Amino acid sequence: MPQPTRGRQRRTVALAAAATFSVLLTPLLAAPATAEPTAPPATTPVIDAAAFADPPASVRPMFRWWMPLAYTEDSVLREQLDQIAASGAGGVEVAPFIVAGEGNQSNAFLAEYGWGTPAWAHKMEVITAKAAELGLIVDQNLGPHYPPTVPTLNSFNQPEAEQQLIFGWSAHAPGETIAGALPAPLTAPPSVATKLAEAATAGQTSLTVASLGGFAVGDVVTLGADGSAEKVTVTAVGDRLGATGTLTVTPISADHAVDAPLVNVAETTRLRTVIAQCEADCAPGSEGPAALVPGSILDVTDKVVDGQLDYTFPTDGTRWAVIDFQQTASGLVGQRGGYTATQPNYVVDHLGRGGVDIQADFWDENILTDAVKANLDEVGGGAIFEDSLELGESQKWTWSFLDQFEERRGYDATEVLPALAGIGIQGSHEAAFEIGEVGDKAREDYRETVSDLFIDEYVTPMQSWAQTHGLDFRVQAYGLPTSTSHASSAAGIPEGESLNFGSPNPLGAEQNYRAVSGGAHLAGKDIVSVECCAVFFGGYRSGMAGPNIGGQFSDSGEGSVLGGKYSQGLLDSVYKSYAGGVNQLVWHGFAYPDAPTGVGTAGRDGGTWPGYQPWDIFGALNVNDVFGPRQANWEDMTGVNDALARTQYVLREGQAKLDLGVYYEDLGLKGSSVSGQQAEQHMLGTDSATSSAGYTYDYFAPQFLAEQGLAPDAEGGLFGDRSGYKAVVLNDQRTISLDGARSLRDLAKQGLRVYVVGQAPSELTGAEPGADELATVVAELLAQPSVTQLGSEAELPSALSSDSITPAVSPSDQGSALGFVRRAADGVTYDFVYNRSGEAVQQTLTLAGTGRPYHLDPWSGEVTPVGEFTQDGDSVTISIDVAAHDTAIFALVDETEPGTHAVASDAQVLAPAGDGSVSVRATGDGTYRTEFSDGTSTKTEVSGLAPAQGLTTWSLAAQTWGPGPDSTGMTASKTLKTDQQAIEISADADGKLPSWLEISGDVDLSSASGLGTYSTTVTLPDTWQEADGAYLGLGDVLDTAQVWVNGEQVTVNQADRSRIDLGHHLEPGDNSVVVRVATTMFNAVKATGDSNYQTAESQRTGLMGPITLTPYRDTVALAAPEPTVSPEPTGEPTPQPTSTDGTSTTAPTAGPGNGGSDAGGQDGDLATTGIDGSLAGFLALLGVVLASAGTALLIKKRRGRATIE
Repeated sequence: MPQPTRGRQRRTVALAAAATFSVLLTPLLAAPATAEPTAPPATTPVIDAAAFADPPASVRPMFRWWMPLAYTEDSVLREQLDQIAASGAGGVEVAPFIVAGEGNQSNAFLAEYGWGTPAWAHKMEVITAKAAELGLIVDQNLGPHYPPTVPTLNSFNQPEAEQQLIFGWSAHAPGETIAGALPAPLTAPPSVATKLAEAATAGQTSLTVASLGGFAVGDVVTLGADGSAEKVTVTAVGDRLGATGTLTVTPISADHAVDAPLVNVAETTRLRTVIAQCEADCAPGSEGPAALVPGSILDVTDKVVDGQLDYTFPTDGTRWAVIDFQQTASGLVGQRGGYTATQPNYVVDHLGRGGVDIQADFWDENILTDAVKANLDEVGGGAIFEDSLELGESQKWTWSFLDQFEERRGYDATEVLPALAGIGIQGSHEAAFEIGEVGDKAREDYRETVSDLFIDEYVTPMQSWAQTHGLDFRVQAYGLPTSTSHASSAAGIPEGESLNFGSPNPLGAEQNYRAVSGGAHLAGKDIVSVECCAVFFGGYRSGMAGPNIGGQFSDSGEGSVLGGKYSQGLLDSVYKSYAGGVNQLVWHGFAYPDAPTGVGTAGRDGGTWPGYQPWDIFGALNVNDVFGPRQANWEDMTGVNDALARTQYVLREGQAKLDLGVYYEDLGLKGSSVSGQQAEQHMLGTDSATSSAGYTYDYFAPQFLAEQGLAPDAEGGLFGDRSGYKAVVLNDQRTISLDGARSLRDLAKQGLRVYVVGQAPSELTGAEPGADELATVVAELLAQPSVTQLGSEAELPSALSSDSITPAVSPSDQGSALGFVRRAADGVTYDFVYNRSGEAVQQTLTLAGTGRPYHLDPWSGEVTPVGEFTQDGDSVTISIDVAAHDTAIFALVDETEPGTHAVASDAQVLAPAGDGSVSVRATGDGTYRTEFSDGTSTKTEVSGLAPAQGLTTWSLAAQTWGPGPDSTGMTASKTLKTDQQAIEISADADGKLPSWLEISGDVDLSSASGLGTYSTTVTLPDTWQEADGAYLGLGDVLDTAQVWVNGEQVTVNQADRSRIDLGHHLEPGDNSVVVRVATTMFNAVKATGDSNYQTAESQRTGLMGPITLTPYRDTVALAAPEPTVSPEPTGEPTPQPTSTDGTSTTAPTAGPGNGGSDAGGQDGDLATTGIDGSLAGFLALLGVVLASAGTALLIKKRRGRATIE
C-alpha cells in the first residue's frame, strides 16, 4: 500500500542544519546595540536546546526486555537492540522469563540454557557489547525472576533463605501441671517431598529418587510413612540432570519399597517459650484474639529441654496459655519455577546480610564477567533491578531479629511477642493475642524493625555491592512494611510502578510516587524511576492517549477496560508518575520476537501470533503490553520516546524544589493505596485545598530529621540545599516517635516553620519508653512562634499565604486539575505542568522568579520565548492552554531585562520573530487588541479568514496485519501485511467516521488491525493568504496518528490530537490532507482465537473524529525595531547592520501542541532560536543585538558545538 513519505523526525528538529547547537539565553541589553556584541557574563544561565532537542541515552526511556532465558539467537538479540535504539529508547532492562513448553523446564534443558549458566553469561556479553556499540544502557534483573534468588540457594535450610515467625499454643487450667511436648506450630514449617524410584534395603546409603529438588547436604529427612518411617541425613546429592536422581544418606535401618515417600521438613529454631494468663476463658481456635493479662507474660524458654516443658501453672486467675515461638524458612520460591537446574531456588532473606552476600557472590562469579563489566563501563554503568517485594503472606523474620528489636526499639520483644503472633507480612493482620493497649504499639514496633532491617541490612549493602562494579541498585522498595521514603534514599535508583500506584486511588496516584521521590530528593538522587504501564487484560489493546481512546472510556472519562479503572492511555500513566517526581520511564515491556519450539500450541504459553508474549497467563489472562515491530504503532514510538526523553531531560535538570515537606512515618505501600497506619489519612491528596492552590510537596521520613547539623534556613525552610521545603506540615499526625517530636521541636526553636493540621501528635508511634515525655515535647513544639496549628487542611493554603509562603507556581483558577513539578538549575527554573483532568485547562500561572519565560515543546523539540507575559516583582505570569491529560513545560531564565513584549492580548501572541517583531494569531475575523510592556498597544484587524469546517468525506486505504503462514512457535512473529483496496467513508450527522469495527463489506475491517491511511481534499478560497494556517482536530482516534499536508509532515502531539498545527502549508484551492493511523493490535489478535484475548470486547479503532479544520491568521502586531549602532570613538561613520523587515513574507507560526498561548515558533530547523529557518539567515544575524526582541545572539564553539548566545 502506498504510504506518504515519513522522514525520521528525531533529529530534524531545532538546529539540525548546523549539526548540534546549544541555545544560551543571555541577559537582555537595555543599551543600544553596538557593532561588537557584548560578551555574556560567566554566570549566564543556559538552556541547552541541542540536548533538549536530541537528549542523550541516559535520560531516554528504557524497555523491560523479556527473553526466554538463554534460549535465544545472538543475531536476534543484536537486531532487537538496533530496533530499540531506533525507537528513541536509551536502554534496556534484561528480564529472563520461563521457557514454557514440553521439555523446556527439565534440569537438563536448564543446565544448558538456564539463568546464571555460561550460556546466560554469553548472552549478557552479546547484549552489553552491542549496547555499548549503540550507546544503550543495560540494566539487569536481580534474579532469574522475582522475588530474587540464585541457583546456589537450593535448600530452605540454608541460612540465606527467607525466614518466618511461627507459633503454637495451648490453654491450661490454673494449677495444672504439664510435662511433655510443646504445642505444634499452627503454621507448619515448609517441606519438600519425593519418592523412591527404586526399592531400598536396610543398610543401603544410595537412594534413587524421583527428584532431587529441595534436598541438600545436611538435611535430616524422613524416609517411609507411618510405622516404617525413619530419619536419615543427606550426605551427598547426585546429578540433577537425569529423569531420576541419587541421594546419598546415612545407612537406612529397614527396607523400603518403590514409591516410599521421602520428606524433607525445614529446620526450626526455638526463639522463646512464654506462659501468660488469659483475662477470660481462652482456647486455640476461639474467635478473635485471646486477651492476656498485662504483666503476666513469663519467659520459660530455659525450662524447655528437647522440645519438652515440665511446668505447673499458678492456681489463681483464669486459664493460662503456653505459647511457643519458632523461626523457620518461609519456603517461598521464585514465581513460576523453571529457571535453573538447581530448582527449586528459595527467595533470599530480605532482612539479613546473608541474602545480599549469596546473591553478590553468585553474580561476581557467574554473571558479571570481565567482558560484561568492560561493556557496561563503556556506556557508563547500569543497574541491578529488583521488582516490588511480592513475598507472600508469611510473617517475616531473620536470625538477629530479637536482638535488633531490642537495640532499635529499646525493650525486649519477649514482653510483647504474643501480640505479634499471626500478624502476617504487613504486621497488620489480626493478632492471636492482645495485651491491653500495648498490642498496637508493639505491632508498629515490629513493622518499624522490619523496615529498618530491610533498609540497613539489605538495600544499603546491595547498593554498596553494586557500586563496586560501577552500577546502581534499582529497587521498588515496597511490599513489606517499609518506610519507602527512607528506603528510597538508600537505593541507587528508587522506583515505583503504575500498576500498583494507579487508579482507583482517592488521593491520586501521584501520592505514592511522592513517597518514593521524597526520599530520593533528600538523598540527592538524580533518578527516580517508574515501571509503566502494565494493566491486566491490557495486552495489545493499550492506547497511547485519551481522553476517550477508541471508546475504551465512558463519556465521563471513567475507565471501563477490564482489570479496573486506570489512567487515560499510556501517556497519561507516564505523566502521572512525572507529576509525582519520577524522571525515568521503563516501559513494560519489549519481548524476544519468537517463542521457542513447541511453545504456544495451547494458546497459553505466549507463543502464538504476533509473537512471544510471556505475560499470556493460564490461557485466559494477559498483561500489557509488548512493544516492538509486532505493533502497528511501532514506527511512531520514536516520536513518543523522543518527547518523553525531552521531558525527562528537563526533569533531571538541577534539583527538585518543593514548597512543602509533609512528615510521613507510615510504613509500606501495598496495592494501589498506602497502608493504614492510622485511622485518619495524613497524606494530602490531589484534590486537597493545598494541592489545588498549587503547593507542591514531598513526603519525608522522620529519619531525615536526625541528620547531624540540620538547621532551618533564614526564612524558616528546611533542606534548602536539596528539596528546599519552605515549611513542614503535620497533617492529622496522631502518632509520632519521640525522636521525631524532639527534632521538630528543636528545629522550630531555631525558626523552622511548622504547620500542625488537625490533631497534634498525642501518642508515640510504638511502645518505646517515653510516653510521658511526649506531651511535654509536643506542647513545647506548639508554643514556638514559627509553629501554626490549624483546625483542618482546608485552612492551610490561607495560613501559608498569610505567612508569605506562596507556591512556586500559582494557578489563577484553583482546583484539582493541575499538578506541578519545579526543577531549579543555575539561573533557570523549569516548571512541568500536568493536566490530570478530562477537560482542557485555560488559565494563567504565576511563576515565582524573575526573567523571561520560555516554552519547551517535547514533541517538536523547540524552545521558544513565551510571547505574552507580565512581570510583578519576583514573579512572572503566563497564560496556558493544556489539553486534557496532557502536559506543558516552561522555563524561567534569569535575564536582567526581557525587552518589549506583549502583556495582554485578545488573540494568541506568538513567540517574537528573530527580527524582534511580534505577531498575534486569530482564529476568526475581528479586532484584536494587544498591550505591550512599554505601555503601548496595537489593534489588529482580521477579516476574510476562512471559516472552520468539518472534514466529513475520506478515502481509507487500510493495510491489515495478520498471522503469516504457520505463525506459531519460532515463527510466531511472522506477520502478513495486506494492502486493502481504498474505500470511501463518510461521517454521520454527528461528524463521526465509522471505526474499523463497523466497517465490513468488500473490505472487512471489523476484526482487523494495522495501518489506515485516511486521505481527503480540503478546498480553500482564493482569499487564503500566506499568513494563514490552520489547526486540525482529529477527535477520537485509536491509536497513534501522523499527519501530512500537501506532502509535508507536521508534528503531532500524541497526547493531544485535538489541535494539530498544520502551519502555513495550506494554500488557496485544493489541498491534500493525509492522516495515517496505527491501530492497536487487539482485534486481530482476538480474531485468531487465542484464549488469552477473548474476555475483553473488541475495540473501536482508527480515525473516528469528528474531524475539524480551524483556520487562523498570523499578523504582525509589533513591527521590528530599527537597530541602532553606537558611534565609534573616532567619530567616523559606523556601518549599520542590516535589519530584518517585520513584514517578512515568512510568517511566524505557532509550535505544535497545546503548551499555551506562547506556542508560537518559526518553521525550519532553527526554530528554537526564533530566527528564519535558513542557516544563512542565521549566520547573517551574527553580531546583531536585537534588544527589543530580548535576545543577544552570537556563536562560539563549545565542545564541538556552536553555542548561540
